[in-house]
Amino acid sequence: MSKAINFNDGMCQSYFSMQPSSVKGRWNVATERYRRYLYNKLFSVYKFTIPKYWPLNFFRFWLFYYGSTAVCYTRDHGWIMGPYGITEHDMYYQPFRITMYNHFLSRVADGVIGINSGIIHMMDDYFSLDDMVTDYAETLAMIDKSIKINLMNANVAVALPAKNAKDAADLKEAYEKATEGTPFVPINKDLLDSDTFKPIFKDLKSNYLVTDLLMDRVNVVNQFLTEIGISNTDYTKRAQMSREEVNRNDQEVRSLCSVILENIKESMERLNRISDLGLGVEFRFKETGGESNEQMPGRDKADAVRDI
Repeated sequence: MSKAINFNDGMCQSYFSMQPSSVKGRWNVATERYRRYLYNKLFSVYKFTIPKYWPLNFFRFWLFYYGSTAVCYTRDHGWIMGPYGITEHDMYYQPFRITMYNHFLSRVADGVIGINSGIIHMMDDYFSLDDMVTDYAETLAMIDKSIKINLMNANVAVALPAKNAKDAADLKEAYEKATEGTPFVPINKDLLDSDTFKPIFKDLKSNYLVTDLLMDRVNVVNQFLTEIGISNTDYTKRAQMSREEVNRNDQEVRSLCSVILENIKESMERLNRISDLGLGVEFRFKETGGESNEQMPGRDKADAVRDI
């Protein structure tokens, strides 16, 4: 078919038609390493209560990497959790009917939201924070690259003029031995005139940016922590801050994570009303959510759930 069937298909087609520009570091090992690092920071904000037979890594993978995960009752395995497809929306374009498939199921699981299934989602639009995480990961990867380049350029580089190839080879060999730590390097005295050794970078100290880049990396990580709701030290602020500035920062830390907590909590409460799963979520760190760090109904069913 030449035309997308629905909105999700259209998004998929547009994604794979995009080409990364030359300044973006999306497809490299450093970016992927930082994506994993930042996602683990995001995982640490929330503490879940889920059934013992639901693998935590599988649950968090679909919820955080893709923004949502479905829960549906099946005759074969009871309440299962995992990826899903939407087959019908209600009048307000909210998911109404879903399907789930797994090769361990005898048939495709059909679910009606609020009857025998539900969707646990992070954001109002059911999307994840992968765009934000990837953007921060790219920035951190580029800072790392700049640090390595600057460290390499910080090595003492000199120009060694030579009259012929033999003199050039002798100078190269002597310089290599000296930089390797050889304490005594004999050399032809005719090569040691006053104009022989000329540094290429005359002011190495002014070109050394590693210290600033390391602080930039800390500030980028702290900015990400502020976004996801983890308190941190803002090194860009002056030493003395007013109470109003402190409160404003606390509100900024809680803004996004509070929306995510509300969506996950509401999704789990709807599922608890039609099941005995006893799902729950709360902030892992008390300072993250303040007074909103409360337990959900249904957490007393210790035999059916586990605290992670």
